[in-house]
Amino acid sequence: MGIRVYIFSLDMAEEPRRIPLAKWERVINEQEYLPEFSGQSIKIAYAYIEVVNREPVYCHRIEGEICHFDEQGKLIDPGLPSIDLLSDLYNHHQKVVDLSARINKRRYDEANRWSVSQRVLQKIVDTIWK
Repeated sequence: MGIRVYIFSLDMAEEPRRIPLAKWERVINEQEYLPEFSGQSIKIAYAYIEVVNREPVYCHRIEGEICHFDEQGKLIDPGLPSIDLLSDLYNHHQKVVDLSARINKRRYDEANRWSVSQRVLQKIVDTIWK
């Protein structure tokens, strides 16, 4: 028993297409490009699936990310914003609450995350179990 990550890209019609994990790791490590995604922002779904004897048995979670690619198909690293959600704890003596960390996180999430709809979730699950 274990957890396996399935990675899918979604086209404009939100049809999932599986990307092998090894290939996706090469893309993240800039060892491989995806020319079919050149100059686009693509929805990527990460499905965390429990497997027994290499067979899927349960879907724990599916997360959505928006990945941006340059003209050659290289993944553009959006960089993490400076987010310090614990600043309220160690700045509790101040009368003004600094919301910049929360605003930065919200902006980052709006540009780089998406919520997986029930319809897309079902398509991904159907693809894994077929």
